Amino acid sequence: MEKVLASTGSAKTLKVSQERERKALLERCRIDSDEESEAWNGSDRDEGGEQAQQQESSWMIVPNDVSGFLWKKNPGKIVLFKQWKWRYVVLIEGKLQWYASENEGDTRKGMKGEIDFSINPCGVERVPDSETQFKITPQDGKWVLGGFTGASEGREFIFDARNSQIERDTWINSIRCHLQHGGTSFNGIRPSAMAW
Repeated sequence: MEKVLASTGSAKTLKVSQERERKALLERCRIDSDEESEAWNGSDRDEGGEQAQQQESSWMIVPNDVSGFLWKKNPGKIVLFKQWKWRYVVLIEGKLQWYASENEGDTRKGMKGEIDFSINPCGVERVPDSETQFKITPQDGKWVLGGFTGASEGREFIFDARNSQIERDTWINSIRCHLQHGGTSFNGIRPSAMAW
């Protein structure tokens, strides 16, 4: 669809519409997140269970896919060269995936790594003293399951939105929406807590 619109000269209009839609989604996620916090703090409860029903329906919203380029910090401690790698990053269905190039983003075959938020409870926050960096860290200091370097040691993922077409806070808010969605997959029970 994007290629067709680009060929008709409507690519810029599409980009503007996509950005507007992305911002609206992020605003909805922020509002849902604020309402969720209030409900869990007990400040917005009612006896009929209406609040819980509203929360359940808001959790079932699948966030929009987000994709773009980011710098991803290498996990190696002795890396002198290429400490940062330019990666094509995709947020889709409660997962963060990264690829060497945008062309490889169309297939799982070219995927360099993935964090599945339905399996791995984690958090995302800004890196202090940086205008463009953010990090994703595992809850309780270790990843439940990960096919990436440093998974068993509780690796922190550091990304830099410098030169990215999407700014840092938009990435952070999008990741939070996907964390929320991933965390509520499997009816709110993470696979690690399920008896197999």
